[in-house]
Amino acid sequence: GMAVSKTVRLGPYAEDWLTIKKANCDPSTYRGYMTCVRRHLKPYANKPVNDFTPTICRRILNQMQSYNQKGEPTGPASISLRRTLHTTLNQIFKNALADRIIPSNPMVAVERPSPKDNEIGVSDERGAFTVEQMQSMLSTAAAMGPAIGAIWWWRLLTGMRQGEILGASLEDLSFGVSDGDVPYG
Repeated sequence: GMAVSKTVRLGPYAEDWLTIKKANCDPSTYRGYMTCVRRHLKPYANKPVNDFTPTICRRILNQMQSYNQKGEPTGPASISLRRTLHTTLNQIFKNALADRIIPSNPMVAVERPSPKDNEIGVSDERGAFTVEQMQSMLSTAAAMGPAIGAIWWWRLLTGMRQGEILGASLEDLSFGVSDGDVPYG
């Protein structure tokens, strides 16, 4: 037997969970959680946490809407947004389980939304760019100016992500030469 609380509502509980998350996660991740809690879970804020079932959680994910800047619904939510909500709900219910508010996490039985490409059999494999593709990208980037061209050249040469390139400093650069080695000699 496990004590179960029927008085704990999703809204206040999720806000408490958000407070903890704010201190323990990346700011952009926190903003995603906050959007899920304050916009997408708002209609369920007064529902007791213990009343959620896998079916209700699936319905929440499937009926999710995207919103414009004015807060007006614009249509069905993207797979990415639904995946974020799935993660948010799962973590909230994991926390509620640890707090002994619920006997089990209903999200365990809810499949995480998958990208549409996988549903139609498109491969997720990536390959190297062809010489022609790289020449085309570099020509386009060079036309935007030398700084953009240099970033794209470095990006193609190293395979680094844009954030890694923009965050790099001269001290991070290594030519693979250790102390005492004479380069090019």
